[in-house]
Amino acid sequence: AVKSFLEHLQNIKLTGPRDEPFTHAIVERLCKEVETACRDFGVSLRSGVAYGVAPTFALAAERYPVHFTEASVVTVSAGLISFCSHLSKVMSLSLVCEPEDKALVVCNEPRQVFAKIGSDPDLKRFWTEVIGAYAFGSGPLNVQQRIVPFPYSIIRVKLLLAMERFAIAHEYAHHIAKHGKLEEAQVGGDPFYERDEVQADIFALELCRYMERDQPEPNFYAISGAGAVLLLKGLEYVRRTREILVTGRDELRPSETHPAAAQRIASWDKFDPPSSGEERAAFMQIRGDFSELIDSVWAKLKPWY
Repeated sequence: AVKSFLEHLQNIKLTGPRDEPFTHAIVERLCKEVETACRDFGVSLRSGVAYGVAPTFALAAERYPVHFTEASVVTVSAGLISFCSHLSKVMSLSLVCEPEDKALVVCNEPRQVFAKIGSDPDLKRFWTEVIGAYAFGSGPLNVQQRIVPFPYSIIRVKLLLAMERFAIAHEYAHHIAKHGKLEEAQVGGDPFYERDEVQADIFALELCRYMERDQPEPNFYAISGAGAVLLLKGLEYVRRTREILVTGRDELRPSETHPAAAQRIASWDKFDPPSSGEERAAFMQIRGDFSELIDSVWAKLKPWY
């Protein structure tokens, strides 16, 4: 497997002199998966999307319309890909897992998970490193390398894919819906940014569910939106930590482009699949559990920062 992957990296055609093959390979795979799902789903990509990697530790995924065309550019930072990897590691190690009858039972109950984090000094240090390093701007350089053992490695991969696919599908949604495609100069920001962000979130969740439709064991973190909750909350608390490091205060300045994470997550409830009340309840429960857990972790980290 390692030899095959190295050969794959060597054959990648990079788009620019500052591009690097490893992150480019990840973004290329994600974009191709999303584009294939869109075509199968019957969604037109019009003139298509050019994608690439920004070689920075900034946490960003952005879509730019190519004015007077039907094309867009999606740029994903190397820092965001790295952040998803670290966040999936620390979250998977935090969840309570127990083997049961040849299956893996995962407990997402916030109090039990929080108690596990509180009793493990290395796990507390890991959370502090992940949020703190990306807030400081050094990203992966200041996060100690950790190998996630089995069976937590299974959860880690599911969380990672759920976050990455949501991030890419969200940017493709902006292209598909022609959000922000202004052909003339204007004064001020986009007055419809809140609506556009929620629309892109809903499309991304629906596409993630569609991509899991034929899997024998669908990725529950992807179809429920729990992975998206983890990503949005994680990004917001990195921004809050950065404010503390810069100003000494935990006060986020209002964004002119994105609603608050809690506002976005709350809006998803009404768009869960109506086919099964039990399924809808399960989706809402795990999103609520993840939100509560990350909020509790942040409350403990904040005084330290």
